Formats: sequence, structure tokens, C-alpha cells
Amino acid sequence: MQYRISDKGLAPNKDELNAIEAKIGLSLSRFTHLITKCEIIFENKHTQDAKTLITCCITVNMANNIEFVISDTASSINEAFPMALGRIKRNIERHLKRHHAKRSGASLGSRSL
Repeated sequence: MQYRISDKGLAPNKDELNAIEAKIGLSLSRFTHLITKCEIIFENKHTQDAKTLITCCITVNMANNIEFVISDTASSINEAFPMALGRIKRNIERHLKRHHAKRSGASLGSRSL
């Protein structure tokens, strides 16, 4: 899957880039045939109490002109990225579940023996 990392004043180091590549591959690999574009943006965010936080914004464009944008903020790239990636994956799964054909038949839990 092709993805692009953009940084607004904050570039991930080599170890963080390797971790990002591994995590994105594991999380979104089953959707690669549907994803047309994936962009990850890291940005410094300053709070009122002079703390610096990292914002990770992930934008995923799907083949059917659906766009998902998720943003999470944490104290490091290693915390912000997995949170945002998990949320984007859940959104894609929910969308696909909602818009695909309904399953036929009853679930195993509703059958009485």
C-alpha cells in the first residue's frame, strides 16, 4: 500500500518510520484494494500550559470516493500514531459493514437447539 508522510515541522526518525510502516501494513493491509490514497501528517501542537504535544492526522481515500480523516494528539509520535491508526481502521470496518450486502441466515447465537 502506498502512503505518504507529511510533516509540519516534525519529522519522524528512522525507528519511528520503521514502526509506522509495520503498523500501517498490519492494520490496513486487508483494505489495500480499496484504499487509493493514505496520508499521515505529524504536527507539533502547543498547549496553554507550555506543553508540546504531537498531533497525528491520517487521511484515507477509498476507491468509492469516501474519505476518512482522523486526528489524535499525544505526547509522542509512538503514542499518537497507533491511536489514530486504530480509529481509522475501525471507521473503515464500520463503513464496509454498513454498506455491504447483509448476511443471509441467522447468526449462530440465535439458533436454538
